[in-house]
Amino acid sequence: MVRKFLECGDLKHGFAGVRCPRCREEFLVPYSCRGRCFCPSCHEKRALEKAGWVAEHVCAEVPHRQFVFTIPRRLRLYFRFERRLLGELGRAAARTVMTVYRAACGRPDGVPGMVGAIQIPRLRDQLIHWHPHPATVGPW
Repeated sequence: MVRKFLECGDLKHGFAGVRCPRCREEFLVPYSCRGRCFCPSCHEKRALEKAGWVAEHVCAEVPHRQFVFTIPRRLRLYFRFERRLLGELGRAAARTVMTVYRAACGRPDGVPGMVGAIQIPRLRDQLIHWHPHPATVGPW
């Protein structure tokens, strides 16, 4: 993985030739490592692509809210070594949002649309401050 990261975006390690169909200009596009969560450039590209897809295909044209749930510092150690607990954490956050939504709108059967993710710190930050947290975005 480190080798791929070091070669990411370097024309010496492979590229594709591209021609613009309108202006016919040609240029080279270097291959990327596609390293999610390791290569900042590739990770950012994937995150933006996913966000664009969610905005276009999932989210309705209504106001949205974002909720971020944080974990008390003393409990973070458990999640670091028991990664399966992160799934439980995300489900608990979604149940909490659903409970609050149902109470706020007075509909006990209401189901909000939600997109959830567990956000963990970048690799370099993990050594200093490991802080996973679920984020939920939904229209309500």
